[in-house]
This record gives sequence, C-alpha cells and structure tokens, in this order.
Amino acid sequence: MAIFSTTYLITSFLVIFFPNNYAAASVTFNLTHIGPESENLDIVTEGDASYISNNGIQLTPGDVGPPGWGIGGRAKYIRPLHLWDHKSGELASFFTNFTFVIDSNHATKYGGGLTFFLAQNNSVITGGDAMGLPVDVTSLKASTRFVAVRFLASGNPRWDPSVSNDDRVGISISSLATVTYKKWLSNVPDGGVCQAWITYDSVSKKLTVSFTGFENDTVVTQDELAYTVDLRKHLPQWVIFGFSAGSRDFSNQRHVVRSWSFHSSDISLNVKDYKARLIVGVWVTIILILVVLPVVLWKWKKKKNLEDEEEEHEFDLHGTKRLVEAADPRLGSDFDQEELKRLMTVGLWCAHPDPHFRPSMRQVIQVLNCETSVPTLPSDMPVVTYSTCPTSLLYGVTSIVQDQLLKMGND
Repeated sequence: MAIFSTTYLITSFLVIFFPNNYAAASVTFNLTHIGPESENLDIVTEGDASYISNNGIQLTPGDVGPPGWGIGGRAKYIRPLHLWDHKSGELASFFTNFTFVIDSNHATKYGGGLTFFLAQNNSVITGGDAMGLPVDVTSLKASTRFVAVRFLASGNPRWDPSVSNDDRVGISISSLATVTYKKWLSNVPDGGVCQAWITYDSVSKKLTVSFTGFENDTVVTQDELAYTVDLRKHLPQWVIFGFSAGSRDFSNQRHVVRSWSFHSSDISLNVKDYKARLIVGVWVTIILILVVLPVVLWKWKKKKNLEDEEEEHEFDLHGTKRLVEAADPRLGSDFDQEELKRLMTVGLWCAHPDPHFRPSMRQVIQVLNCETSVPTLPSDMPVVTYSTCPTSLLYGVTSIVQDQLLKMGND
C-alpha cells in the first residue's frame, strides 16, 4: 500500500508554508459588462437592497428609503487587496477605471452619492449622505478606517461646512469631511453615464482622480483631483475595496456601476522572513509525518484486522457449507435459503482480498438474476500481501529537505 506519494508531500508542504494570507499576488481583473453572473464570483453585494442586474451593480435600488438616514448599499471585490507589507514596508500601487450612473429620476432635489473605497474589513453600511461608508450615525465618526473617492450629489453642511451644495468629487479619509475636492459637472436628474480613473502611485504617494461630467449635454473630461497620502498610515495591510452608495429618505435615486477594471502591483516578501518561515514549516511537516503516520497505520491495521476476521469467518462457513449461518438473525426463517446463499456468495466474491478476482457489475447482475451459475470460491480465505512504505523513505525525505535548505541558506 502506497501511504505517502510525492504529490501528497508537496501538497502538504505548500498548504503549511504558504497560507493564502501570506501570498504576494497582485489583483487584476476587467469586468467590461457587469451582470448577474458576477454575483459572488467576482463581486459580493451587501446592504439594504444591493444586487447585480443585467445593467450592472445596483447599489441602491431606486426606492424611497425609510425615514432617517435613507438607503445604503455596498459592493466589494470577492478577494481582499494586500495593500502593504509590515515586514518590508512595501506599498502597492493600483489603478482602477469604472463607469457609473447616479440617477434621481428627473428629481432636482437629491442627495447622497457613490464612492470608490478601500477599507478595513467591516460590516457597517450607513445610508443617506454617508453613502454606504462605515460611519456611526450618532457621532458621525468612522467606525473603521477607510479611504474613499466620493462622487457627491450635493453637500451636507452637517459634517462638511467648508463646501458648497454643488455636486462635487472629493477624497475622504476615515471621515465624511473631504480633504480635497473639485466641482463636478454631473447630470444626476437625467442619469448620465460617467466614467472615472483612479490611480495611486506608491512612490510619490499621490492619489489621483480623473472623471467625466456634462457640459451642454456633452461628455467632457474634467480637471483631475490629486492628494498626497501615505496609505500605510491610514489603512491596514489587507483591505476590502469596491463601491458604496447612499440616497436620502425622500429620494428614489439609483446608483449603478456598469463596468469595472482594476490592477495592483505585486508586493515582494521579506527574503529573510520567507526563509525562516520555510525552514520552520519544513520541520513541522516532517514532525507531523513522523508522529501522525504511526497512528494512521495502527488505526488502518486495526480496522483491516476486524474486517479480515469477519470475512475469514464467512469464508469458513462457506467452506463448511454453513454460509447461511452468517445471515442476520433478524431475518428469522422467512427467506429462501438458496437465494440467500447465492446473495452471500456474490458478496464474498465482491469482497475477494485480491481485486483482480472481483466480479464486474455485469457479472454480479447475471448471477443474481440466475442467468449464470454461482462462482466457485475457495473454501479458505485467500491471503494477499501488501507492500509497505519503508521507514528509510521518511529519513530519505528528511535528507532531501536538509540538502535543499542548505542550498537555500547559501543563496
């Protein structure tokens, strides 16, 4: 019996040494037309009534919200982003582009808006002018850390008295106040399709936002918005990212994201830390194999012995023409002995210790249907030998690993 194959050893090695939360892969995707097939495959929707339709991510459904803070919704990419690494201090760059619609259904009185955000993992979604961001409705303070680019449909002086009521694009850091903003030539009453490009450069630490608006019913690209910020000071190493939106309780405003692309740079692992984890992981695996293997073998052997004893007993009864005695006593005497003998003989045939002597399904059916004769089985249970895994193999594995670690250490 082959107990540990090379594939099994490699798989165990990778699972223990390289957990998903230590991976350094970048995140890249391009969803040119977001539809229901993206739900829970690429994107996870959360909130009052968020969902994905054939027209894109419906962050708010267009219904009038309940009295108070209104409606809020959120959609995040299914995988978190490794934004920066604590050991190396390395920070990722990223670029994203998306098309979106904020539609007040021809109403000239509207509020709330839509954001692209990066945040600490959380479940707080505050509607209305908080735009689905994680904010406490009483204190107006952030419940978790976030950085958001906000497309605001009119202002709210309650938390941002420095700005006008004009529609605008702003950047917020763990607050509903904006650190910088520009006026946005939106077309919210008619639901105009807009586009945005957001770039973060990890070298210059500059967050840049370009976006389109409308002038005389014509799409125009407005002057970019930029802000210098070290995201390592404001966000954890791993962040969720995506879109959030909110509409006021008097509004039946819709917020829709139609397409979305994203790309982040790789983060290199700290080489010394990587090698240390690797060495520890190798020895943990070897110890697990040496400790667990004897227990597994003992349990397997014990179970096999019980099965063999039961099978041997039935073969003994078969050899002495008393196979019917092995029948379940609960059957009593209400059965045809010849049919039962045929059935139990087929059972012994199927349980033959040597797989090469076991019948095919077709042969079993033919015997049970009396289309062919019952097979002649040996009176004693056949003995089959199994090859075992030599102990030297385990020490051989240890030697190979040691050689590889020595080579790595000399690199």
